[in-house]
Amino acid sequence: MLGLGKNVLWNGIVSDPVARVTYSSDFSSGVDGFSAHFDQSPSIATLTGGATKEGKDNSLEISWSGTEDGIFHVRKLFPDLADQSLLGPVVNFYCEVYYDFAADGPVDTIVRVGDPTSSEIFQESLSVGQWHSIHATEAFGLDVNLDGYLYIGFLDPADAPVDGDKMYVRNVWFSFEDKD
Repeated sequence: MLGLGKNVLWNGIVSDPVARVTYSSDFSSGVDGFSAHFDQSPSIATLTGGATKEGKDNSLEISWSGTEDGIFHVRKLFPDLADQSLLGPVVNFYCEVYYDFAADGPVDTIVRVGDPTSSEIFQESLSVGQWHSIHATEAFGLDVNLDGYLYIGFLDPADAPVDGDKMYVRNVWFSFEDKD
């Protein structure tokens, strides 16, 4: 039983009432504010909204016109997220990912919040050729700086995408405490 004024967040985390920022993707007609980046530089990947893969529509399609080095992510800016630096917010995340790669895989998939090189909330090797659901909840410490971005991607030089490879992302749901 919860005490008065308490909230159950996701995965049984209990907290005091606090404002939350919540986002649900809409890739039906565009990229919904996401951009492609590889190794913290512009990517050779192209993003297209409204894609369908294996009967699942309204997906974000990422296609490659060359070979990446295996370090890639799509990212979306959440200005209020940067304001949560050093405040210890709890973040919740869900999405579905599909890799249509020439490589056999699996692909070392990473979801990061607030920093392209750290702050992982999910890291797991996912097979190619099927949809995967990703769930994550993380309570950040009071010593974590956040840059304002949500990152979805991979760090996998062995299975780097080549010309013609595609990745699909759909049903992105992201929520974080707005403590400032």
